Amino acid sequence: MTRHVHQALAEASAALVGEHDVAGTARAMVGGVLRSVDGEICGIMLGNNLGVLEVLTCGSHRAEELDLFEGLSVGGPCADAWHGDTVVTASLDEARRDWPDVAEAMRAAGLGSVAAVPLRWYREPLGALVVFWTGAADVTADDRAVLQAFADLSMLLVIHADRVSVRSAAQRVDAALAGRVIIEEAKGVLAHEENLTMEHAYDRLRQLADVSALTLTDVARRIVRNAAMGGEKPTAG
Repeated sequence: MTRHVHQALAEASAALVGEHDVAGTARAMVGGVLRSVDGEICGIMLGNNLGVLEVLTCGSHRAEELDLFEGLSVGGPCADAWHGDTVVTASLDEARRDWPDVAEAMRAAGLGSVAAVPLRWYREPLGALVVFWTGAADVTADDRAVLQAFADLSMLLVIHADRVSVRSAAQRVDAALAGRVIIEEAKGVLAHEENLTMEHAYDRLRQLADVSALTLTDVARRIVRNAAMGGEKPTAG
């Protein structure tokens, strides 16, 4: 990653742990996206309760670009990324084939390529982050990872918009530490029952969590509870 990417991600992350509002922080976040991938326009779109995409923020308010985002609410790369839960990239020629109206708006705005990545919460797609370039962009695997990181931060911004008091934060810290204690207890159980080192016991715990589709803490609680009751631990296939 370049220094610009590191700085932009650091700024976006820092904004989430201080005083912020969704609109202002989202606008700053799209600026970070543009600096990171040398884009021209960036926007964040969310699906409303009617199943229609709406613009949360975009990096420009020129008439041509507002027309572009209005078109994206009907169909195009954002809708495809959202409904397909996948990264969508296209050149202007490809856009003409797949989304003619969006392509015409891109041409009018002087744009030559686009990428959209899904916004997810608990693996459920809820919208998309979209970036446009003036020329033909080669969206690399690193670019996709950066865009997805910003999309994930954007989703955190929206979901955790309410201010959490210092007292509530302290309570959550205590809960996190309690979770760590139960994980250590579960490691001890696994180490004893399966004759493992503590390091390998942790690896075994992660394996059990992966195959059971449960969180690490939930699996640890089950292991400790079952050991106390003389039962069996979750199995890894």
